[in-house]
Amino acid sequence: MPANRTNENAVAGQIEPMLCHLCGCRPAGSREHLPGVGAANDGPVTVRYFQSEGATKDRRVVERAEADGFIVRTLCSHCNSRTGGSYGAAYKEFVEGFSASGVIDAGQARTWVNLEGIQPLRVLKQMTSMFVAAQGLFKRELWLPLCDFVLKRDARLESAPKLRYYLYRNASNTGRVTALTSMMSIYRRWPPIMLAEISWPPVGIVFAMEPHPLLSAMKDITAWGQYHFKDRASLQFSVPQLRVATHWPLGFGDERQAHAWSARDGVIALLHTGVGSNEATEMSVLTQRTRARPK
Repeated sequence: MPANRTNENAVAGQIEPMLCHLCGCRPAGSREHLPGVGAANDGPVTVRYFQSEGATKDRRVVERAEADGFIVRTLCSHCNSRTGGSYGAAYKEFVEGFSASGVIDAGQARTWVNLEGIQPLRVLKQMTSMFVAAQGLFKRELWLPLCDFVLKRDARLESAPKLRYYLYRNASNTGRVTALTSMMSIYRRWPPIMLAEISWPPVGIVFAMEPHPLLSAMKDITAWGQYHFKDRASLQFSVPQLRVATHWPLGFGDERQAHAWSARDGVIALLHTGVGSNEATEMSVLTQRTRARPK
C-alpha cells in the first residue's frame, strides 16, 4: 500500500511530513482512491510497482494485493473529501456513460462515446485532482493554476492551460498509473513528450503538456474546462480502443507489441517521479482487479 513520503528538505535531522499536493498546507496521508470509488475502484486489486532503474534488480518490480482498490496518500483528508464531494458524483456519471458506449467500427478499433447530460467542468476538475494526486514528488509552485482550478469550485481552465487532457478506451482488464514522465524517441520518429497517464478500464486518460503526434487519434477534452460549474452537456465523439498490458506509458497492445514499438522507436523515459509508495520511486504502476467488474 502506498505510504506517505517525507519532506526531503528536513532541517536539523527533523523529518517533516509531506504536505498535501493540492492545498500545500495540511499534512498528506489521506487514503485517496485513484481513480475514485465511483469508477469501480473499490474492490480487490493486484498492484505491480515498477521501480526506477536505480533499484536493485530483485526489487525492480514489487507486487502487492490491495483489498479495496488502488490508493495513494498524497492529499490531506480535507482536500480528499472536498474534491470527492464536489466532483465525485459527476465523474461517476461520466464513467458510467463511457462504459455503456459500444464499438462502432471494429476494423478501426474505435468506440463511439455518447454522454448524456454530464457535467464537463466537474469531470475535468476531478481528472485534474487525479493528476495531482498521482505525482509522488510534486512541485506545487509549478502547478498552482491547476491546484486553484481544482480548489476553486467555479474556476474555469485558463485559456492557455499547462495541461491538456486526452481520452482513449482501455480495452483490457489492466489499469496503468504513470506519474509525469518525459519520453523521447532516440531515432527522432516523434518529438519529445511530457505526459502522465491514468488508465482504469474502460477509461484511459493521458495528461500532456502540449499536443503531440502520439495523441492525435485520442479525443482532446481540454475544452471541457470552459464550461460553468452547473452546466450539463450531452456530448458525442469517438475514441481509439487500446489495450494496456505493460507499464510503459503509451505502450499499447500485448506485451510483445508494446515492446516492439519501444524497440522500433527507441523509446526512452527521461524522467519519472513516482506515485508515492514506501519503495524507491516508481516509473509506473499496473493494476488488475481480482474479481470481475460489477455490471
